[in-house]
Amino acid sequence: MKWPAYAGWAAFLLVMASSLRVPSPILWNDSPAFVQAALLSLQAGVPTTVAGRDFGYPAILATVFALKGDLATVVLLQQMAWTAAMLFVAATATRIAGTWIGLSVAVLLATYPGMLIFRHIIMAEAFYSALLAASACLVVRAIGNGSGHRVRWLVWATLLSAGAACIKSSGLACFGLIALVTLCLSYRKSRSALRWATLSIVVGATLVGGGFALRASSADSYSRAFAQKTIFCNHLNIFLASDVAKRRLSELLGEESRQFVALAEADYRSQAQAWPTLGFYGDACMFDRELDRAIDSGTSGDPGQLSATYRMLVVTAIADQPIAYVRKVANQFRYGLMMSWPPMGDSAGISGVPGATAEVAAMVAQSGRPVEGWLTEAAVIAGWPMSPRGRMADYFYRAVSLLIALTVAAVPLAWLYRARFDRTRLVQLTFVSALWLAHIAIPALSHTLDIWRYIASAAPVGALIITLGAALLRSTMRRDVQWSAPA
Repeated sequence: MKWPAYAGWAAFLLVMASSLRVPSPILWNDSPAFVQAALLSLQAGVPTTVAGRDFGYPAILATVFALKGDLATVVLLQQMAWTAAMLFVAATATRIAGTWIGLSVAVLLATYPGMLIFRHIIMAEAFYSALLAASACLVVRAIGNGSGHRVRWLVWATLLSAGAACIKSSGLACFGLIALVTLCLSYRKSRSALRWATLSIVVGATLVGGGFALRASSADSYSRAFAQKTIFCNHLNIFLASDVAKRRLSELLGEESRQFVALAEADYRSQAQAWPTLGFYGDACMFDRELDRAIDSGTSGDPGQLSATYRMLVVTAIADQPIAYVRKVANQFRYGLMMSWPPMGDSAGISGVPGATAEVAAMVAQSGRPVEGWLTEAAVIAGWPMSPRGRMADYFYRAVSLLIALTVAAVPLAWLYRARFDRTRLVQLTFVSALWLAHIAIPALSHTLDIWRYIASAAPVGALIITLGAALLRSTMRRDVQWSAPA
């Protein structure tokens, strides 16, 4: 490595160091549920979920709390995970596309506010993004390497992606894709490699399945019905347009069905914070407990009927209105591609939500821990390189999003002319493009991508897409030069 490469790495490390801040925890609306689940897990001695959250992140919090750590310790761990992920992506990008292209993309990623903010927020995005980045880099390096390390990298990638799926269930499709790639690449290697790959997939699937079983067996009825109600509430327009679903509801609930439909219509018309791509504000329905009570009243309070009813309504409505559902999903994927690096966190600073901070303070005090050492009142984190750029940053990240979208869209075309491209780089680009689509698939199918953090957490995969696209173009240009050279 020559001195320009050393200078490039020094600049990259300087950018990373300049973005580090004092580990002050920031609490948003979803944060109290994670903290509550962690405290209940410590109290019960077994993993516990609250409000339908996945068990992975509360398990990390509970481990930190058990070791006498606090929320600042969690933030420190999230910063360490982010740092490791950035270094891993930078090392992979430079190996793929050379020092300058690789480090340029790595700097772009390391200054992206949409990832930087989650190092301080008590939510699952930081660890999920780090695990997803590591597993993607491992598979990319395994595709481009035929040595004995390939199997080890694939095994670790499978286990890390399983961990990501335990932290956020939106990573389930990513785990499935990485498991499939691991099987395909190991099958061609040897029987021993296939055995190790199969074992890692079984372990990962057991871990992920255990997390879903834990949520399904939760004493909290809201947690048990969380997935079904999420899907129902984000397809509320399809339900309200389906006479068949309403008729099934009437057969099940009787007179209570009228109240349920009236509540659903009121939630649908709640446009105070309407999500533009979805067309309505799904959380108005999601947090409407009167809908749950109407189902409980019509089913004699049977705990299992709540999730079963929401599931039945969703399946019936989508079966009756399939075109509307396909249109909704296609619109979500279009929006996800066009906002693959959303301009998130581009304000001058981020701060905690006062209500969430007060709620967590009450939980911590009730558990007998000192609130003063756990929470910083009205914590504000500011000063990142691209944060206070306003409209300029908005246009810049929309341009980056367009570049990623065009690269992903060009992959099928590249396969039609695959003789002109480096085969290894093309396979690697196909994998990371499929991984990015798998990441947004579950929110697109069941929720909405109007919530930018669902997209922003896959920013490292987007960085790999840009890197591999540039590497593929560079290899093609070199081949064209060689072919056009005189004999």
